[in-house]
This record gives sequence, C-alpha cells and structure tokens, in this order.
Amino acid sequence: MSDRIERALEEVRLLAGAAAVLLSETASSGESTFILAVAPVGLVGLGTPLPPHDACAPVLESDPARLAFQLPVALRLALPTPATHAWTQGLTDSLLKVTLAWSQPPAEDLTRALAALIDDRLRLAAIEFTLRQRLGMENDRLQTIWGLLEQAIVSIDSLRQEATINPAAERLLGVPARALPAKVVSEALRRFQDGALNQAEVAAVAGRLAREPDATVSGVVWHFARAPTHVRVTTAPLDGAGTRGRIWVFDDISVQMIALEAAEEARAKYRMLAENADDVVFRQSPRGTLEWVSDSVMTALGWTHDEMVGRPLEAFVHPDDQGLVRRADRSLDGGTGARERFLYRARFVRKDGTCRWLEVSIRTVPDASGRVSAWIGSARDVHEQIEAQQALALSQRRLRASVDGMLDPQALLAPRRDAAGSIVDFVYLDVNRATTEYLSRSADTLIGSSLIETMPGIKDCGLLAMYVSTMERGEPLVLDDFLYANEVLGLVRRYDIRGSRMGDELTLTWRDTTDRFETRQRIAKSEQHFRLLAENSANVVILIREGGIEWVSPSLSRMLGWEPAQWIGRPYLDFVHPDDRPLAKAAVAAIEAAGARVLRLRVLAQSGHYHWAEVHANLHIDTDGRRDGQVASFRTIDAEVAAEAAVARLARFDALTGLANRNEALHRFAERRSGERRSGGDSAVLFCDVDRFKAVNDVHGHAAGDLTLQVLANRIRACVRSSDICARMGGDELLVILDGIRELHEASEIAEKIRVDAERPIPLGDGGQVIASLSIGVALAKAGESFDEVMARADAAMYEAKKKALFALIVDRLNL
Repeated sequence: MSDRIERALEEVRLLAGAAAVLLSETASSGESTFILAVAPVGLVGLGTPLPPHDACAPVLESDPARLAFQLPVALRLALPTPATHAWTQGLTDSLLKVTLAWSQPPAEDLTRALAALIDDRLRLAAIEFTLRQRLGMENDRLQTIWGLLEQAIVSIDSLRQEATINPAAERLLGVPARALPAKVVSEALRRFQDGALNQAEVAAVAGRLAREPDATVSGVVWHFARAPTHVRVTTAPLDGAGTRGRIWVFDDISVQMIALEAAEEARAKYRMLAENADDVVFRQSPRGTLEWVSDSVMTALGWTHDEMVGRPLEAFVHPDDQGLVRRADRSLDGGTGARERFLYRARFVRKDGTCRWLEVSIRTVPDASGRVSAWIGSARDVHEQIEAQQALALSQRRLRASVDGMLDPQALLAPRRDAAGSIVDFVYLDVNRATTEYLSRSADTLIGSSLIETMPGIKDCGLLAMYVSTMERGEPLVLDDFLYANEVLGLVRRYDIRGSRMGDELTLTWRDTTDRFETRQRIAKSEQHFRLLAENSANVVILIREGGIEWVSPSLSRMLGWEPAQWIGRPYLDFVHPDDRPLAKAAVAAIEAAGARVLRLRVLAQSGHYHWAEVHANLHIDTDGRRDGQVASFRTIDAEVAAEAAVARLARFDALTGLANRNEALHRFAERRSGERRSGGDSAVLFCDVDRFKAVNDVHGHAAGDLTLQVLANRIRACVRSSDICARMGGDELLVILDGIRELHEASEIAEKIRVDAERPIPLGDGGQVIASLSIGVALAKAGESFDEVMARADAAMYEAKKKALFALIVDRLNL
C-alpha cells in the first residue's frame, strides 16, 4: 500500500516539476501535523512533524518567512537546491494535506490547474492509504481480543495445512500459541481426545464429522480424570462445506458440572421424598399474599410452608424479575379486565440465597357469584432448561464473535432463480462484520438484498457464472489473485476467492491479495537485482542467520582466496580475528537493536593471514517483512589502515630520530604524573643539549649533523629503560623523562651514564668522525608541578653547565 501512495506522489511531483511532494495528516485534535509519505522516497523521515500552518485557500507561496511555516527544516536541508516556492492544499473530506516544493518558480498555467491535479491524482490514493493504516491497527486490536478469550479456540486451515490457536488453547493442548503446521495441532487434539473418559461420545462426534464434513457440533461435553474435568466442545466448518478447514471452541465447564451433579443429587432426594409432587402448588389471595403452599416447596426452594404463607409471592422472587409478578397480578385482577391464565418465567430465591428458574402458571378461581376469590398457581423447575438455552445462546454469540472477528469477508448466499429454474442472482442470508466493512453497508441493509446490486461487476468479469457453476456442480470454487474492479474503492484489486455449496446455499469468502501480489513481484525483482549486484560486486556480501553463514558472494574467492562453500554453514566468528570477536558480537547486538552499523575488524584469508576489512552491516528483512538475520558487505583496507597508522605516528614522533616529539612528551608526562599520584612514584627530567652542534654542521655538513642526532638518540635510548620517555624538543635539544625515580642521585647516575656514552666517536661515511658531547640538566619533578615548570628547571641547570664550559653534569640544587 505504501508503494501505491509513493507512486501517486511521485507522479504528481513529475507532472508539477516539483523538487518534493509531502503527504501529511493533522491529528483529530488539531494540535499536530506529521508526514505520512514523501516523494522522492527517503527525502525526510516519516512521522516528521510539520511546522504549524494556518488553514487557508491554497496559494503559491514564495515569501521565505512564510516558507518556513510550510516546509520542515529536514526537507529544506535535504534538497540539493534550496526551495523557493511552496503550495499546501488540503484533500477534500479528510484531514490530509499535500505540500509541493519547487527550487524554481513553476509555470503559471501549472498553478492554475494545480488544485485540480492534486485532488484528482492523490485524494483517493491518500484516503485509501490512511484507511489501510487504521485497518492494520484494528487488526492488531482483534488479535489482542483473540488472546484474551477464556475459551480455547483452535482454527485449522485444511487448504494451507496451517493452524492457529489462542493462549487458552496453548494451555489446554500444550502447544505454542502461534501459527503451526496443521499436523502438529491435529496430533495435540487427538492426544487430548484420547484422554477423555467418555470415549463413546468422542467417537460419535468423530464419526459424524467423518460422514458430514460440513456438520456443526455443539454442546458435547468430554469428561476427564484430570483438570479440567469437563470440557464443552463446539466445532464448525470454516467454509460451510468442511473442505476449507474447521474451528474448535473448548469451554472449561468443570465448575458448572460439579454444581449440576450436586443439583442432580438434590433432585434425586427430592423425588424420593415428594414422589410425584414435582411442581410447587400455591394459592394466592387477590390481595397478593400466599394462603397455602404445597410441601414440595421445601424441596424446590428450601422454604417451609409456614415461612411462606402470609407473605406476598413477590418477596420470594429475584428483584430483577419482580416486575413479572406484579404484571401477572394486574392481569389477573378482575377490576382491570382479568383473564383466566397467565404464564411467566422468573428466578425464585432459595433459602440458601441461590436462585432457581421456575415457570409459573396462574389461573383465577371464581366464587359462586362469579367474582375472583383466589388465584391458583403452579411453579415448575425449568432451571436446567434455561441454563442450557443460555449456554447455547452464549456459544452462538461466541461463534458469531469468532466469525465477526475474521479479517476476511464471509457471506452466506441463497440462489435467486427465474421462471425456468436457472440461477440468475444470489441473495444475502448472513454476513460477517468484515463483509459490512468491505461493502460499506450495515448487515440489516445487506441481508435480503441482491448480490448483483452490491457487486455489479461480478457479471461482466465472469464471477457470477463461476458461483452458479459451484451451486450446480457442487465443486468448491478456488480462485487466487483474481482481478476485480472494487466498486467501493473504485480500484482494480486482486482477490483470493473461495466458494462452496452448503445444501441449497452458497458460502463465499474473499481476501484482498493486491499488496501480497505486488510485494511478491517487487521482492522477486529486488532479489534478482540483489543477486546480480552481489555476484558482480567487488565487495564480499554475506548473509548471516543465528550466527551461521547462510550465503556469501563469489567475490570472496578474489578477495580472500576462500571458495564460498568453505564459509557456508560455519559460524561467522570462525573467520574473525580473536581480538576482534567481542567487537563483532557487540555489532550484531547493536544491529538487532538499532539497525545499520559500520565497523573495522580483521578477517581470515585462506592463506592463514588476517586482513583489515571495513564492514557495512544491517538487518535482513524477509518477504513477509520480518527480521531474518543480518546482511553485510566488506572490503579489505590493509593499505588504508597502514597509511592511517603512519600518519598517526608522524603526528607523535620526530621523523629524523624516531624519538617522541614535544606534544607526545607532554601527553605522556601528564599520564605518568597521574599514575605517580596513584602509585606514589616520582619522575625526573633530563634536559640534554648537543655542545657545539653548529660547528658539526659547518665543518662536516648537515648530513653529518643529522647522523650525529640519530646516533645520539640511539645511545640515549640504550641507556634508559623501555618504560622511560625519550623525546626531541627541537633542533639539538633532547629530553629524557625517567620513571619511578625517588632520589635525585638516581637520576644523576643515569645522566652521567648518558653523557659518557655520548662522547664516543661517531664515524662518518667519508672516513672521518665526529666527537660530540652533551650538556645535561637534571630536575626531580615536584608534586603538582607542570611539565613546563619542571622543564624550565632542567633547562636552567643545563645552561649552567654551558656557562661553566664543563662537559659534565650540573645538578639542580633546588631539589635538595
């Protein structure tokens, strides 16, 4: 259905030359408006609220300030060229609005015809779209009601070999409450039947259904030794002929049966005591008081003779039924036109507070003068009869509710014949709620009316002839995806139609399958395109279900050397680097929760080496719109990862010496100081400067100067631990940060070692050599001291060494 409205919007957009078209709906409260559909598809998110817009006649708007009240910000940002004009128009007989946006002024002749174009092209499609959305919500409500029913309901579709049960049936039969193969539910029903104690009644029902597939059975009670002890069974065919399937309704009447058994025992005792006096006989005065009651009242109601005589009969009747007694009294009153006999049924209150249904027959007794001297009545116990009638009525209401709860229209039709006996039309005998909604007519106006009158198109399309053939031959009618012009919607739709003869009547049901047909067509085309893209893409495409690989594209061989068959059926984690598996698992969970994800991880090649891959993953949706695993595509990015690592290293380390640069030294010093606060350790800073470095460059050249810095950097690294930090601060200035130094003399000893090692000759390529030396300043970092502060003290100590022209160590005495 969404495709239909999207096509209609796109058609209007192209005809109008617009950049975008929005369909929106205002809530019935009028407080908010939101987007239902958009063309081009995906331009803005569905459900996006629209700015408040005053209802007015549609006009072409070009004022930028007014445009902000017609177009959402998301749309204006999504358009490649800013919108300069807009048109908003409400659709007739609805809360729907259509908004068009242009990036350039539309033609004048277009704006004159725009209102008619929108109403003609979009009104019906838009109203149908919103109606379908509401119908979907109504279907969800019906499913909720089905789940709340206390009766166990089992529906078996023989045609599709599928069965559906509600939660009450799940508890009764021990199978899950969802769509199941008919075989599973039939076996559960058989096991349930086999546990019944009254196998004769069970066998009788089974035999009747075998002989009469179209039979409806109700009021049969199966007895069990376990709970529930008594279950009333009602079953009816889904299609009237029994070929389409059957619906079963199971009522737990254990409590009622126990009560009935107790009542039966009471009745048996009553018969033994009262013998033939089953009815209660009484005499009532014209004033309404009881003058005499037979002893059988004790058995029927529990009251004694003395407790009832002298009181009005009305006192022993349920309050809701006392009006019946008063009406009988008025009818028998000679002053108001008496009649000889009055009959009614009412609930009489027993002494224990319970009620019994009694059928009361009263007649007048005249005296010698012809005046009414008394009323004689008899009361017969009809409790079980009325309860049975009420139970049957309840069962029928439940069955009716189940039929009305069906989503598909269902109608019972009687043939209408001409003088020659040929069928020329059909008349509605009964319809369910879905039929009244489909035809937009009430059940009262449909029943008794003509089929051709409500569906004129059935004659020209050949359906009427098929219905007649079904009646004459008795063969069920089965039509799938039949094209029919829907009179109510004014659209050509596709339907699955089923018809069966039931006696001299036709039962008919149909289902709109247009969306299903179009979805299958679209999915088939989409799957073909997907396979072509996947099989010819340079990227590898993979389908994963429940952690296992279901399918992988042939490009796997070119990229990683595996054949697709070597991956299919195996867990996808088998081909992910062990260190990256937690990331892969987390990504799958994130996709299930929020959709698409992009990540990097290492995948295993057939050679045994791992390659970096960029993975794009999302949910896989099956043809029914349900989640069915994950689909992902990936490509190897080893070169990109290596390049990014190289760029990252250049940003942190000196290119000539390989030592950390100033920013890296500062960052690592801060980390080190934070760790020292937690562990209680200290840091020392050694600031080193190459003596007479300019002379090295002037005498031997800059290449020799670079070589000198590289050799000195290596010698310094060799004198310290791997956990210590070595950095080039710029030019010929080198820095060492020592970790875990608690005393100044410890740092001084390491600095002396560095100074001595640095003075060893450095051979040059031309046979010459350079003898370099370092001036070193040492400072022990104080608590809370910044990098620049401790650097400044080490630098000052180094310059002190320079001034004294000593190629030895000068220690910052401020630390002592």
